[in-house]
Amino acid sequence: MIAVPLVASISGIAAVAWAGMPITAFTLAALFPLLGLSIDYVVFASEPSAHLDKTFIAIFASALTTTVSFAVLAFSGTPAVQFFAIPVAIGIPVAWIVMHVLKVDHA
Repeated sequence: MIAVPLVASISGIAAVAWAGMPITAFTLAALFPLLGLSIDYVVFASEPSAHLDKTFIAIFASALTTTVSFAVLAFSGTPAVQFFAIPVAIGIPVAWIVMHVLKVDHA
């Protein structure tokens, strides 16, 4: 399911552009954790499991804590930290939502 990390990455970069901030090397570097985490979410959701509901709760908890952590970093006074944090803070919840909209699961 390449659509989930792709949409998450595009939305993260689009959020920075929409906010009128420049796209810098730090913004592009934010794609690495964003891609990695969104691919992990898809992989875990796609694994066959008898406890798929618990898997989705774990993925939600991971996405929530990651989003909150990077959202806090987005309020930093250092522009480089902001440029790194905003794409991840926007892209991770988008990845979680897209994963559910596309019904990524093994069943």
